[in-house]
Amino acid sequence: MGNLSSGCFGGTLLPRAEQTEPWGRFKAWRKRRVRLSRATDRQAAGWRVLDEVLAVEERCREGCAIDACNPKVKKKKRCKCRLWRKRRSPADDEIDGLHVEVLLDEPECRYCLYSSLSSPIVIAYLCARLPDVHFDDAWRALLDEDERLVRDPDSEYQVLKRAADGDPTREEAVTYIMHAPFPFWNRDVLQRRWQLPLQGNDMAIVMQSFVDEDLLPERSDRVRASVYMNAYLLRRLGSEPDSPGLEIVVCQQIDLGGLCPNWAQSFLTRFAVDEGMQWSADLREHCLSQRKKRSTPDVISRKPKFRRRSDSVSEHVEGGKVILDRILAIELLCTGSATEGLALLGPDVQVERLMEEPILYCLISSPGGSVVTAYMRFELSTVSVGDVWMALTDPAERKKRDPNSEYQVLYEARGHDPMREEVLYYVLSAPWPFWDRDVLQRRWQLPLAGKASPGIAIVMKSIEDNDLCPTRSDRVRAFVHMSAYLLRPLSNTGGEPGLEVVVCQQVDLGGLCPPSAQAAMTKFAVDAGTRWSENLREHCEIMKKNRAAEGNEVGMRWAWW
Repeated sequence: MGNLSSGCFGGTLLPRAEQTEPWGRFKAWRKRRVRLSRATDRQAAGWRVLDEVLAVEERCREGCAIDACNPKVKKKKRCKCRLWRKRRSPADDEIDGLHVEVLLDEPECRYCLYSSLSSPIVIAYLCARLPDVHFDDAWRALLDEDERLVRDPDSEYQVLKRAADGDPTREEAVTYIMHAPFPFWNRDVLQRRWQLPLQGNDMAIVMQSFVDEDLLPERSDRVRASVYMNAYLLRRLGSEPDSPGLEIVVCQQIDLGGLCPNWAQSFLTRFAVDEGMQWSADLREHCLSQRKKRSTPDVISRKPKFRRRSDSVSEHVEGGKVILDRILAIELLCTGSATEGLALLGPDVQVERLMEEPILYCLISSPGGSVVTAYMRFELSTVSVGDVWMALTDPAERKKRDPNSEYQVLYEARGHDPMREEVLYYVLSAPWPFWDRDVLQRRWQLPLAGKASPGIAIVMKSIEDNDLCPTRSDRVRAFVHMSAYLLRPLSNTGGEPGLEVVVCQQVDLGGLCPPSAQAAMTKFAVDAGTRWSENLREHCEIMKKNRAAEGNEVGMRWAWW
């Protein structure tokens, strides 16, 4: 993005002395308010939204724990970043029917709902402190189109109109999708975005909806939401411009539109509140990972020479077959054939069914064992075995589905290998406060008996080889005892749409992780299972259309035997 300060203020519009002095730029803007008032209504609207956000912030920050722990903020006094309206008292708010509900007040985070009796649309306010995040990294994460898609690949985020040269507010038109919880429809947003100065080198990103059917027509399968005001306020906490430490404020008031009653407006807003904490944690993780990628080379910049433990191919083939036989025994246990499954696995194995429809999800454990096995089965009716096989094995498609996984094929299958043995490396992103895990494993592809026609089993197990992939101090090496994807066609010909997908895995997450935490993180993966299956379906449908348009369909390439 280059020099953020000069880029945001239009560079040559300000004298050189004011470009080098941040507070001078701010005072210059104050003097140029006459020019601003003569500018377009759109630019003035950005300043009006910022004024509203700052007024909400003043009310929501009264007596908050963040300011109490921040030596830069004086007691009962906030810096006036722009023309503040007259300070309101709680009595004034009571007269106007305004109410602030504090849902969370911690030294590192504060979450409030600011509501009015005259309107069902509340204002959500989040203030979070990220002591290890740099200002520039957060700025890129919020504004750069590519980074936004990395953080939320399903948002369909687009910049429809770029800022005009010389525009001091950097006005742009953007659109994105907001995914709503069942049973509500997804919402799409069309809004203007401005970049406005706060005190010093701090900045505000301000947004508001507008209507333009030519630019973005409304769709029948989505509801158009209206953003009355939305802003990110970024303030540095460090003393030096390049030092880490950031306070980020998110303030938004959104009418979700559609046939949405008042109670649902409040429910969906609270759903967004619940997502707020996760959003700030994801933003921090994204900024740290992107900064690391920009400052260091890839984890494995070149493909190392792989050393086989034995030149005997049968040893590796048998390893894959043993894992597949055990997973098929687990499948018998989870799908009702308990007697046969227990005979193969042992009488002490226990099965806990967490979900049955539309996805069968089970946890399999044994007494005294801390590493449980997760089993998931579901059907996909619109895609074929080949589409899912490509999504699971092709490196380009894997990176597209999960760009932060650092997925790499370190050792590719030999041409004469009947089991297509490969060695893979990837990263498992763990929920806070756990460290990310990385995995080094072998992968085999084996033929599988299907309901209508033969399918394919993709089987995996960890290996240990520090020469091939050394462990890192900032990650924990997880160990995959067994993992498999079983793909079975539902039709007589494997190339037709419709298949059954089974995912079964037993992973030791490693590190200083007690047995209770092992189970908790496995349940976290269970909660993500439903989302994973839906994301897989959407990805396969998109890639299937793209391949059909290019005349490059998968067909039966997966069944090379």
